[in-house]
Amino acid sequence: MKSIVFAIVFLFSFVAFAQPYKNKKNNRRHSFAQTVFGIEAQISSAGHSAFVNEIQQIEQFNFTPQLLPRIYIAGTHFWGHAEFYFAIPLSKVTPGKYKNLKYDLSVADIFGTKFFPWAIQKRKIRPYFGFTLSGINYHQYTDKDTGWGLKHTKIKLPLSAGLNYCTGKYLIEAGVTYNYDNNINYYISPIQKINVSSPKLFFNLTFKKWLETTSSAPKFDSLTEIHYHALKKKKRLSSWFFGIGPSSAFYVKPSPYNKDLKPYMQKPFSVVVFPEIVSGYYIEPVGVHMVTVFRTNSVKSKAYGTLQKLKRTSLAFELHKQLFDYNGFVPYLGAAISYEWLEFNEFENSVSTISKRGQQFAPGFVFGWDILPDKLQGFTLRTNLRYFPNMALEVKDKKMFFDQIEFNFIQLVIYPQRIKAIKKEREND
Repeated sequence: MKSIVFAIVFLFSFVAFAQPYKNKKNNRRHSFAQTVFGIEAQISSAGHSAFVNEIQQIEQFNFTPQLLPRIYIAGTHFWGHAEFYFAIPLSKVTPGKYKNLKYDLSVADIFGTKFFPWAIQKRKIRPYFGFTLSGINYHQYTDKDTGWGLKHTKIKLPLSAGLNYCTGKYLIEAGVTYNYDNNINYYISPIQKINVSSPKLFFNLTFKKWLETTSSAPKFDSLTEIHYHALKKKKRLSSWFFGIGPSSAFYVKPSPYNKDLKPYMQKPFSVVVFPEIVSGYYIEPVGVHMVTVFRTNSVKSKAYGTLQKLKRTSLAFELHKQLFDYNGFVPYLGAAISYEWLEFNEFENSVSTISKRGQQFAPGFVFGWDILPDKLQGFTLRTNLRYFPNMALEVKDKKMFFDQIEFNFIQLVIYPQRIKAIKKEREND
């Protein structure tokens, strides 16, 4: 958790002190942010684990390097000085083998940042450095009945560095990720815990396409400014809105129930992408969004005959305020109240032993940012992160926590009334 707090503080420090970068065309607002899509090949270095062999002794073995294809989605910000991204495995990892043992090892970058001291430019090699909030996924097993270990994910904050080359529409990147805190506590039986040494180094080769959607917009700047002030004077910039986007969530703390009674289950982790649906009203004069947001997600954990299923469905009301408009980068901060439907089910050797449901209100907070390359945008791309602490169900007089950090990397939000007002103003011009 300390690593996550450090990452957030570091990110906001960068945002606060970032200096304007003027590109050759000096279109500062329209070139502030651009979308990037690509694929990445990641190769892991060696590591090691252990298992209980045929003579009931703990035997150590080494991992073989693995090649993992990943899908890469990002946005460059601050005129090519920064990139925020996430990268998830594109296909299932081919299990590694040692004797009769199988193991899976993969990395999902939930949120990564890359900083370029010299802005990305065409036909220029540019170094970068940064860090990622990563889920190191590990699973070790022999058979499904007696030796099925937990699919365990550990949140880490590795460092990264590399080189970027831009051809124009395309970017080629070679980098290395340093996982300095590479130890994972892992149960190889319900009572035996070992230290798994995950790879310290990951080598990445990335091929990306840089999508430019506002290249022709600057020539309309003067007219846009006139229309903007006209609509502002008429108080017609406020609007209802709706939006949808992929979101993800991960559990932030272990539960006393598992910690005391089933330590081999450890903390569940959800990397399942689920839809997030929003609607609400934007009050333009004060830069306030009133938002209703619905989402649901579930996760399963299985180890040594125990299966746990956790499901969370949420309907929240949020109120967040835009802080400033920095050349189209508009961060916001707000509070929320959510009504939660929580569900916990446990099975032992396929027999249901616990079924618990509950409902509760949960306070929380949300922060994020909109990208507005045009002051008269009828839609925006939004990134947000929210947290509702201390959500739990009582299971055998112990708490089963449902605390999750939710991360929505990119969400399309549309303002129909605003689109209609802009269209009418331009027709009447």
